[in-house]
Amino acid sequence: MPARKKRPRVRKSPRVAKKRQSRRPPSLVPELVRQYLNVLTLVTAQPEAKILQDAIDAYIRAFDPERRELVMKMVKSEAAAAAAGPRRRELDRPILCIDDNEAMQYARTTVLRREGFQVVEATSGRQALKLLETLKPALVLIDVNLGDMSGLEVTRQIKTDPRLSGVKVIQISATFGSPRDQLHGLEVGGADLYIAEPVQRGTLLSAVKRLLGI
Repeated sequence: MPARKKRPRVRKSPRVAKKRQSRRPPSLVPELVRQYLNVLTLVTAQPEAKILQDAIDAYIRAFDPERRELVMKMVKSEAAAAAAGPRRRELDRPILCIDDNEAMQYARTTVLRREGFQVVEATSGRQALKLLETLKPALVLIDVNLGDMSGLEVTRQIKTDPRLSGVKVIQISATFGSPRDQLHGLEVGGADLYIAEPVQRGTLLSAVKRLLGI
């Protein structure tokens, strides 16, 4: 029986291999901005991080004092969350959504549920506080302008209750959206984050995931 001939091994084209090696993940920085950044690193002999930091500092300095203070407070909050490290999503701890506006409540809870979160709803501050007697959610999403009591007061009670230690709170408002209002919500109510309406889906999910360390 004649011996089988070995098939010659086909080598991959060097051109193809080179093309595959040169692939890079898509950059989040727009191409024109990337070009400016590359040129600035050459002209100034500074690293990209230094150029970006200087640009951010100049951008923030142009804000009025209230908005600047708000940015710095939120940056500190972000740094504290990052220092705590990532946490596994606890599926047995839901998100509590508090809003007396049925349409807004439905819109937010739908976004969260489609993302895989468990959601418990409350339509008033008193109902929420009653639920919190037996429920310890991972996060509370609350409208500041509730019909029966202020969302700031509900937040304050959550943040001063030892049983609810570690529960994150995001305040949302369509009425009170100025930097002064946002600072007031963070300082007086003790919220972890204050978002002015309208809130896009991506913004809401980003805020929730950031606070939960997901």
